Parts: sequence; C-alpha cells; structure tokens
Amino acid sequence: RLKCSMGSGRPFSTKAFGVNLIGHAHSVFGLGEYLRMMAKALEVVGIPFVVIDIPVNNGAPSTDLSLASKIISIAEERPYAFTLYCTTALTHLMVANHETSLDQTYSIAMWFWEFDRWPRRLNAALTLAHEYWPCTDLIHRALKKARDSDSERSSSPLACRPIITIPP
Repeated sequence: RLKCSMGSGRPFSTKAFGVNLIGHAHSVFGLGEYLRMMAKALEVVGIPFVVIDIPVNNGAPSTDLSLASKIISIAEERPYAFTLYCTTALTHLMVANHETSLDQTYSIAMWFWEFDRWPRRLNAALTLAHEYWPCTDLIHRALKKARDSDSERSSSPLACRPIITIPP
C-alpha cells in the first residue's frame, strides 16, 4: 500500500505567489471561456496572474482580446509559483513537449474530457500535474480510474496526486 508524504516542509517554489494560466485565451469556444472565467475569479480575489495563450486551429474565432494585457509568451519564464492548465490533456502534453526548460511551478490540470473512460494514450499526461481539478464528476471518475490503475502498474506516487472536482 502506497503512503503519501506531505512533503519536506520546504516550499516547492521560490517564485512569487500567483498563477500562470495556460489555455486558449483568445478563442471563442468553451475552453477559452473557461480560462477567461478563471482569470476573472483570480482578479476578483486579488491573486496576481499572467496568461499564456495557446492558439488552436479548430475553426473557432480568436477574437476575444479581453486578456491581452495579461498575455506573456510561452517562451518566457513563468513568474508565479502556480500554473493552471485550462486545456485538454493532449494540449498539456503538446505544451510540455515544446518547453525548453524545466517548469519550476506547482501544476494544476483542469483538463476537459467528455467520456467515462480516460484514453490510455493520454496516461503520460498524468505525470505532468501535481493535482487535477476536473469540472465534472464524470471527468473526476475517469481521471481517478486512470490515475489509480497507472499507479498500480508502475508503482509511482500518482495515487497521491489529489483530484478535486471544481465546477464552473
């Protein structure tokens, strides 16, 4: 049975408190809107944040420029201690594959998936986040099953990574 450690008591990052939001900031469709809602929530409670826009070529317009003043390049170093991915697991994998330096932030995945089974081909993405914040119970159950079965196969500490349902 795997025991989960609460850590060493040392901070996980020396970066400033705040959030690096990653997603489709300018895109006018559901994932883009979810990222903009997270940005509004952070703004309302006074948590500093920046946005890294990931363009998408799905036919949706990229005309929402409401976060333009918060955008930084994906090539820039992330200034804040937390990174929140408002994407799909596949997009998260693609971003990770293009990063040139090791991300020194605490990563939270708000991945979207609309089926009751997590695709095995996306299991590599499970290692990219320190915790997962699905927006529905359906995604929660699919992630939990994938996380737990991957942990059993590889004896990895994935089972210690929290899954917390955060509705929109």
